[in-house]
Amino acid sequence: MKYFVYALVAALLLVMIAACSHEPPIDQSTATALNPVQEVSVPYNEVEHIGHRREGIAMHDNWQGMHMVVAANSVTPIGLSLSMINDSELNFGYGFEFRIEQYLDGQWEQVPFIDDVAWVQPLFDLAPSSTVDENISWEFMHGELKPGQYRVVRNFIEYDWRDTTPMWERDIPEAYLYAAFVVEENWQTAHDQWQNQQDELASIAFARYEGLVVEILQYSSRGITFTINNNNLNYSYFINSVFVGWDDNVPGVGSASAVEYPIFPSWFSDEDSSWPFGENKRLQPGEYLSLEVDWYDQIGNLSPSMSRLSPNPYVFEIVVDVTLDVDEQYIRENFHHTIPELPNYTHRIRASFDISP
Repeated sequence: MKYFVYALVAALLLVMIAACSHEPPIDQSTATALNPVQEVSVPYNEVEHIGHRREGIAMHDNWQGMHMVVAANSVTPIGLSLSMINDSELNFGYGFEFRIEQYLDGQWEQVPFIDDVAWVQPLFDLAPSSTVDENISWEFMHGELKPGQYRVVRNFIEYDWRDTTPMWERDIPEAYLYAAFVVEENWQTAHDQWQNQQDELASIAFARYEGLVVEILQYSSRGITFTINNNNLNYSYFINSVFVGWDDNVPGVGSASAVEYPIFPSWFSDEDSSWPFGENKRLQPGEYLSLEVDWYDQIGNLSPSMSRLSPNPYVFEIVVDVTLDVDEQYIRENFHHTIPELPNYTHRIRASFDISP
């Protein structure tokens, strides 16, 4: 009986090996001629020979509202700009890893690696109705690509981040998504024009805030008079909030993300009926705004005990949060989420005063 079982297992192994070695003929309907167009639609063929793919995971150009797009004219022989677009109400996850395939002789083939490649695989979240832009480079994987038709392939999973079930216990749908692109002989001219457009947008989104100043005119332990001056002649700003107190944000580092210790009721433009600056107060280039604050009736005189964690209990601050006045919709439409927080878009400016005897 023991030898019969051994013989049966050996026979099954031979059948499996024979089945795996049989490769069905390539469906020539997938053939697509080289075409200098960014979007090339090539139907997925289950019998394509791609060595890196895991069995049983389908390939799509659009999966449950999730798709990828290569930015026109962003392609160079060593990289491109890729948009991952989630038009659904689902959450998707993805990692750093991607693959580059070339269309040759009627099928997609993995571009050979020039060296061993290892990937760190964090899980990034792509929220519903959102887009993430990424500049990717394959120079370390493949060097420079020759002119031809290619596609970038990436693995995505669909998951609910609110589900507390361990990942390994869930049945998580996943798929490969691809976006086709062409490496042109004369790629340089078109790419330079694209890069110049990106640089122009970046000069807006990364506009600095030099010249924006809070100047204290006079103060006492019961009140203060100060101005907010916009000495920047190129940009205007919206005032978002003002408070008297202290925060733990180091001047010149970061934006408005600080732990606040106000000792006087703060003003916030979107929620405070006592907001003193009018609707959507904007400081135009070269403009200034004066404000007089008297807190005696509400809290009395300032005292060292009010400064809480301040390193100097006698020193207080006027802290003002402002937003750079740019066409936010224009920036977001062109950058998608490459700059999700628009660096240097929201700023915290301040001036300190000393109430020591």
